[in-house]
Amino acid sequence: MENLLYVVKYYFVMLVLGIVFFPMTSIIFKKFYDKGWMFSKIIGLGISAWLVWFLSYLKILKYTSLNCYIIVFVLAIINLIVFLRNREKMSFDKKFWIRILGLEVLFLCVLIFWGHLRSFSPGVDESTEKFMNYGFLNQFLLTEYLPAQDMWFSGYIINYYYFGHYVASFMAKLSLSRVNEAFNLYIVLINSCTFILPLSIGYNLGKFLVQDDSRKIAKFIPGIVATLTALAVCIGGTLYFPIYNLFVDRTKLFPEGEDTMYLWTEDTRYIGYRPETDDKTINEIIPASNVTADMHAHHANTIFVFLMIALALEILLDDEKRGIKGRLLCPNLILIGIIIAIQKMTNYWDFPIYFVFVGITLVFANFRKYKFSVENIFITLTELMEIFLIQFLASLPFTMDFYTSATKVHFANLHSPLYKMLVLWGLPTFCVIIYISYLILNFIKSKGKGKFFKEGFSYIDKLKPGEIFAFITGCCAFGLVLISELVYVKDIYGDDFARANTVYKLCYQADILFDIAVSYIIVYLILQKESKAFKILNIVMLVPFLSTFGYGINAIIQAQTVYSQGVPKSLAATESYMENYHHSDYLAMQWIEENIDRKDIILEKTSGSFNHYGKVSVLTGNPTVLGWHGHEWLWRAGSDYVVPPEEDERWNNVCKFYDSTDVEELKAIIKKYNISYVYYETGTNLDTWLELGNLVYETPGDEEPHIYIIDVRGI
Repeated sequence: MENLLYVVKYYFVMLVLGIVFFPMTSIIFKKFYDKGWMFSKIIGLGISAWLVWFLSYLKILKYTSLNCYIIVFVLAIINLIVFLRNREKMSFDKKFWIRILGLEVLFLCVLIFWGHLRSFSPGVDESTEKFMNYGFLNQFLLTEYLPAQDMWFSGYIINYYYFGHYVASFMAKLSLSRVNEAFNLYIVLINSCTFILPLSIGYNLGKFLVQDDSRKIAKFIPGIVATLTALAVCIGGTLYFPIYNLFVDRTKLFPEGEDTMYLWTEDTRYIGYRPETDDKTINEIIPASNVTADMHAHHANTIFVFLMIALALEILLDDEKRGIKGRLLCPNLILIGIIIAIQKMTNYWDFPIYFVFVGITLVFANFRKYKFSVENIFITLTELMEIFLIQFLASLPFTMDFYTSATKVHFANLHSPLYKMLVLWGLPTFCVIIYISYLILNFIKSKGKGKFFKEGFSYIDKLKPGEIFAFITGCCAFGLVLISELVYVKDIYGDDFARANTVYKLCYQADILFDIAVSYIIVYLILQKESKAFKILNIVMLVPFLSTFGYGINAIIQAQTVYSQGVPKSLAATESYMENYHHSDYLAMQWIEENIDRKDIILEKTSGSFNHYGKVSVLTGNPTVLGWHGHEWLWRAGSDYVVPPEEDERWNNVCKFYDSTDVEELKAIIKKYNISYVYYETGTNLDTWLELGNLVYETPGDEEPHIYIIDVRGI
């Protein structure tokens, strides 16, 4: 019951944000049949959070729950003015509100479902980047002004694309949630949006697909396209699932004696594995992120990705012609600029991807409305420059403080095997090729005796917005896959993993765009009356497409089976994990939270990455000298990709501190980093450490590992 109350409270906050921002949203999404109702929640969340962040960054506003409420209230007044000025346009019939009510009930049910699933394993552990993400969220909730401090690099601000973590903290302040629950609640929200937002996009694509269709079946088409789109994005995988789970002899894939059971995690580690090669990549998709349940930057940004895709669709649907002033002051462009800025600060990879995506869409939309002319080309370029300028200004405080780590682009020397590429991307690519072939054949049939380019422009002009949108999304998705095979961004990882991060980030977005395009294309071609061949071919293609949905279903079932063993049902991120598996640390951190100021630096052991070190700084909010060495190296690396000098010095000093018996040497390190407390587990140098200060905490009883906390402020 407690978990349900958490989820309902969170839902209520999103509902209020959606209602508050619906007047603005209904004007922006005026061609959407639901007027962008579900996206009003994301617009409300994004704009409110961004404005608080901007004002707090400039030290105009403290980052408190009260100030967050004040900003939402001010924005509510602005939206009320918008409503009063456009009251006649916002008078919707009873059927509209019944549909909206149905959407809200569905959204709440999806939230409850993901909340229930998350309660089986709510713990924050070191197996993924949960430690890092939880630590960032904790820092934002503890800070008075933005930006927040880096808990793993005392004295410095977070040098990461942190805006998604900040938005999670903003939701925590609005819902008055503790960090313990806020971490999981935001993940539940993201997972739910990966279903409900594509559902809205698919429904509007389906509506415009059959708006002039008088057949009885036409009224079911929007729901079918919406359902396919939502399920494809939320639970759909690749052909890996049906092939390697149902048809391949798995005993031949693994060495003798290894467990050959199919696991949902193996889909994302396909290229470079089984058999192992020197080119290992990661091809994660949304359902894998949903089940992993980590606040990764790319996953946190999905809510704004879907908003951007919806805004691009609205650009194509909008057939209103405007003058130069009207085009440049269009609220859609202003919103796109702010949302791209949010994407830039949340997951930088998505910034160029969706700037280009929106740019291509804008070119097609302007051509259809204003035709091909020098003036139109100039204004279109001006619109793109306007979007770029808005995002630049909206993200300026972030970019001024952000140190860009090494990001050199190299040509790829290694490439994915063709058969593995076909397994991952063959089905959607084939669907897009079929669709483009259909459009080309139609053009050839309809072509008159005029000039080729003139006839071609005329044909494009006659296409419906959904037809062009499917073409753009499909081609952009294929382009992202192709780019990941041609180039990669160099980082600190070794040659075997040189392409891993590039493939990860580009193909994650390719999968989203492919899912939306293919869901529309299959239904579109099945409905065409002119060609039985295309109709039959797409009916056949529907079977393997639906079979990929089994990936997400299987992942959810497997995750629930594994997670349900031995962990109480809860949404408390730290209590459920630390109390059950690291009880000594749990007790020590409770003491720290009650007795030590959050600004005091607590020294703790460190190591590479993905381990239990750095836990104190993550879970209490007290900064430490150095947390995960590999991650700080990656965030602060120079152009030569070697360890940054200061990070390397901290690494050496922390390692030295826990090995040395030289009291004077230890005191020098304490003074250098302004350390207030030392967190020490059972070891051999306790006597030396007790010479440094006062023992203020010791694990009660004989529980192991035995924790000591030493106050060294008097040095």
